Amino acid sequence: MSKGSFNISGAGAASRDALASSSADTALDEDTQQRFFDACKAHNLPDAEAILRENQDYKEELANSLIEIDAVNASEGSREVSLLFHAAQLGYVDIVTLLLANDAEFNFAAPDNGATPLLAAAHNGHAEVAEKLLTHGADVDKACLLYTSEADHEG
Repeated sequence: MSKGSFNISGAGAASRDALASSSADTALDEDTQQRFFDACKAHNLPDAEAILRENQDYKEELANSLIEIDAVNASEGSREVSLLFHAAQLGYVDIVTLLLANDAEFNFAAPDNGATPLLAAAHNGHAEVAEKLLTHGADVDKACLLYTSEADHEG
């Protein structure tokens, strides 16, 4: 997988349950999911908004989807994060706003290390995104496995 490429790797817990209970003929198709991911990745707000408008019954599922991205360290392979985490990490405030408006889970922690969208925004210097997440109720005390020892918190 090339750096920054997206693969559909699942959905958030709430949308997984919704998807499991829906019938196969009414489920959101992978092409629509991929188009939404691609629009968000390209920071293409008009296309992302249009896809959500066309798929109102699946807006929460789309907003809470997990994506697979390349890890920073190439030897670590790829990692699974929420679309909101990735947009926050890149500082895409308009995409973050769109996802939050469509019920994205703002405290969802990355499965591999517990990092949240707020941590991703703050770590990468995206103050406007961090403020947007805080205004929405992001938990500043959410545990992250990146900082597990007391020594890590000493300044």
